[in-house]
Amino acid sequence: MDLRTLNYVTAAVRLESITKAAAQLHVAQSAVSRAIKLLEGELGVVLLVRHTHGVKATREGLKFVESAETLLRLAKQLREETRSYSAEPLGQIRFGFPPSQGEHFIDVLVAGFVKKYPNVSFLLREALTGELTEALLADKLDLAVMLYDTRHQDLHRKPLFAEDIWLVGEASVWPFGSKPLNPGQLDGLPLVHTRLVGESLRKLTAKQKLSWRIVAQGDVTRVAREMIRAGVAYWLITFGLIADEIDKGVLAGAPVKGLEVRRGLFWRSDRPQTRAVTAFIDELGKAVAAIKLARPKIIKEIAAAK
Repeated sequence: MDLRTLNYVTAAVRLESITKAAAQLHVAQSAVSRAIKLLEGELGVVLLVRHTHGVKATREGLKFVESAETLLRLAKQLREETRSYSAEPLGQIRFGFPPSQGEHFIDVLVAGFVKKYPNVSFLLREALTGELTEALLADKLDLAVMLYDTRHQDLHRKPLFAEDIWLVGEASVWPFGSKPLNPGQLDGLPLVHTRLVGESLRKLTAKQKLSWRIVAQGDVTRVAREMIRAGVAYWLITFGLIADEIDKGVLAGAPVKGLEVRRGLFWRSDRPQTRAVTAFIDELGKAVAAIKLARPKIIKEIAAAK
C-alpha cells in the first residue's frame, strides 16, 4: 500500500469509473486496475464492484476511502510544510467559529492574516458548538472556537475568553441601573434567550434553585428586538451582540452576576498542525489579548479555567 495506490482508489470511487480516474491522474487504465486489484488482495476485501457503466464502492471501500483521503491530505500538508520551513506559512486553514464572534474580531483577524500571509487560504464555517464539534471529529475542520466546557477525548482545548450575559430592555423604560444585577432581580420578568444562554441559565438554576419566566427561547435573535420594543419581554444576550445598540442608547441593560459564556479554541489532539495553523493560533491569541485590554466589556479572562 502506498500513496499512489490510495490516489487511484479515491479517484475511482469519487468518479465511479476507473477509466475516468486514469484520465484524471494521467496514467494508464491498466495501471489503475492492477494497483487496485493488488490492494484488494493485500487487504483481503473487495473495495470496488465493477459493472457495465463503471465501478461502485462497497461498504468496506467507502470506509477505506474515508481514511485514505485523510492520509492523503496529511501527506500533502507534510509536503507543503517541509517545502516551506524556510518560507512563510502556506496552505488552507479550516476554521470554525460561533455566529456571535464573526463581527467581534474573526473578520478582522482573518483579513489581517491573509494580508500578512498571502499564500494562506481559509475554509470558514460559522455554526454552533454541536455542529463544530462534529466537524472537528470528522476531520472537516482544523480549529474551532466553541464553548469551553465542551469535552471529548479526541479534542484538545485552550481557554480563550468569557462573555458576560446581559439583561437588555427598551432604553426609555429601563427600570434598572447600569450596575450588575443579582439573578433574583430577574424573578418574574418575561425573558427571551437563545439556546446558548439557556445552558448558562440551567447551570445557575442548579446552583441557586431559581426559576425563570421564559416567554421565548431558541433562535430568537430576529424577534427579540421587536418583543423589547413591544414591551413584552427582556432579552438575555451576550454583550457583544448588542454593544453598539447599548452605546447608542437604543437599548439599555446590565450584566447579570453569575451568567457568562466561556469560549475556548479546540483542535484534534491526534492530528498534526500545519505551520499555517500554528501561526494562526498565535495571531488569534494576540487578537483576543488586545480586545480584552481595549474592550473589556466584550470579552474577559476565563476565571480559574481548568
